[in-house]
Amino acid sequence: MMKIKPPKIPTGRAFDGPPEASQITEYLTHCLALDAIMNSSRQRQKSSFNAETGKTKEENESPRRCTQHFLLPCGHFPCSSEAKPGLPVAVAVWWSGSQNLLQYVLQKAAKNKADVEPMPVVLWPNAKEILCSAASRCTRYIALGLDDALVCVWDRLSGAPLPVVLVPVENSAIIRMQFVDCWSVSPGDSKTLAAEKVHLLLQCKSGEIHTVTTGRGTQSCTMQLTERLPEFDVFPPEDNRDLPSVIMPVPFLQGLSLVLQRNGKMFLQDVINKTTVCFLTLPTIHLVTTPCSPVYALNTKQQTLFIRGTPNHHRIFSSAEYG
Repeated sequence: MMKIKPPKIPTGRAFDGPPEASQITEYLTHCLALDAIMNSSRQRQKSSFNAETGKTKEENESPRRCTQHFLLPCGHFPCSSEAKPGLPVAVAVWWSGSQNLLQYVLQKAAKNKADVEPMPVVLWPNAKEILCSAASRCTRYIALGLDDALVCVWDRLSGAPLPVVLVPVENSAIIRMQFVDCWSVSPGDSKTLAAEKVHLLLQCKSGEIHTVTTGRGTQSCTMQLTERLPEFDVFPPEDNRDLPSVIMPVPFLQGLSLVLQRNGKMFLQDVINKTTVCFLTLPTIHLVTTPCSPVYALNTKQQTLFIRGTPNHHRIFSSAEYG
């Protein structure tokens, strides 16, 4: 078992100047320390001022949330010599409030060294705070949704990012992103050019859904699929039943995504033509269980959607009453 902890501010050390460039470990420690310092500064800025007492109320520091993606072998990045084909060799993690994406090698802990914390082998710095992330099916690409509506996609094969994309959305953060691995290619695109493109599906807090296409040596572009919900400016998004709780690309249907809203509606949407292809409805004797967090699965081989339902007792009673 590996225990990975969020970066902490080291005691008794100054981090004003840059570290020695030749010392990789020292450089990583320096970046992690700066990350911890910036997160601590953000926590202090969230403190509230009470006008009646004239004192500042310190809010309780919430634990940092960790997001992780297990990674398959890719390129020349270091991995354990004991790695088996088809199994992950590394894990990419980032903590809430951080701007850095870290990669750790999955390997057995050394004997009698249980107290030694693992160090990241790769650090991907970003200009803004990370809000959400996604990994492609082959785990070559890792996409990050940053503050100020920025999208950055890191290429593990080259170790460099693809062009950073600015999503045209106002006053709404990116809360979810997905890779669209199955995407229709126009006849004018060459095979070489299309292979270098990546396609993302983004969901914003205001309900807007965007697609992002980017790649090395290609022109990045964005397209808005759904409009901003009018109620977003009046009611909190948590109370809006039209907000999508699931946006999932369908791997066996070209250019289509599955959308499930909090009111229980399900439909397939064409992400290219921005049209609703069809609505999916359950039998009248069942409802979608917890539409805000549904339990579902897409079976690629059978090309089937499985979703957990709950009996509609009111509908059963009505049917029995009217025969």
